Amino acid sequence: MNSKTGTRHKLTDLLLLFSLLDKSSSGRYKLSDHLGITLAKTRVLLNLLVDNSLGKTSGQSSGRSGTRLTNQGREISNKLKDKIELYFDQENYKISQNLIEDGKKVVLVLLNHKIKSNGIFERDLAVRSAADGAITLRKDENALWIFPDDKKTSADFSIKNDLGMNYSTAVLVFADKIGFACQGAASIACYHLEDDFIQIFSKYFQV
Repeated sequence: MNSKTGTRHKLTDLLLLFSLLDKSSSGRYKLSDHLGITLAKTRVLLNLLVDNSLGKTSGQSSGRSGTRLTNQGREISNKLKDKIELYFDQENYKISQNLIEDGKKVVLVLLNHKIKSNGIFERDLAVRSAADGAITLRKDENALWIFPDDKKTSADFSIKNDLGMNYSTAVLVFADKIGFACQGAASIACYHLEDDFIQIFSKYFQV
């Protein structure tokens, strides 16, 4: 069932919602914190997932019991992962304090195409979303992560080979609060892939 409403939803919120639920089921409190939106707005998004058979709650409430993606919902997240993937913890990659100071919340954006940028524009996008900044790295012909401006190899960033093999650009977005880092990461992703995201989400959501 397609139950679009007249409410327009931000691509950044939808991207974060599906990226978070792709990793694990989550309650609306955690999702609200990461998306940087109110519990009421989060509830609206989760209800839309359920109404469209894209998500399923594990109990009477999606607050703490959690919402997970259905197989139909995972079809959307898989389409997203053909283009991009977001990581919200450092379980699968490592960064040193030389790159980002300890204590910052970091979201890793992996893109499957090389962006024509020295990273300054991505940093500015992140800052406009209240993040502290962003660092862009590009994979060279030897599959090493390099800085795009001087093409020096970064010894301060490493990622599991099987995780990063399908992606050619990495952007590390950091902030004091996870919601700011998430919104900065999503803003960068939507700038580069807006048309793709509209095509993926517009079947079920007003965007």
